[in-house]
Amino acid sequence: MSDSQGNSPRVIFVGDSGVGKTSIIHYMKFGSFDSHSLPTVGAGWTSMDCYFENKKIEYQLWDTAGQEIYRSLVPIYFKNAIGAIICFSLTDAISFQSLQSWVDQCLSYTANPVKI
Repeated sequence: MSDSQGNSPRVIFVGDSGVGKTSIIHYMKFGSFDSHSLPTVGAGWTSMDCYFENKKIEYQLWDTAGQEIYRSLVPIYFKNAIGAIICFSLTDAISFQSLQSWVDQCLSYTANPVKI
């Protein structure tokens, strides 16, 4: 997942490994699920155009890896983020229990509060 990086508003997708962050982003951009997606390594991003009051806004959607080994990289991706989408799986109770930890991390990694 990558497009030319610019100064577009950045939205970060975080959550435990395997909860569907990549699938959600793919669905948002293409309108379908990718049944062949692999676990994200580090992070990846793509752009998505949205329209608000007849103005086009190109957002950067950042897909972060949920594996513990990559968690130390997450603060880097929050630089200049305007929002965070915290994902969990309805079939994984541990991912639901991790939500507060993800909220705390989102709030601590940014100088300006992000919308969660």
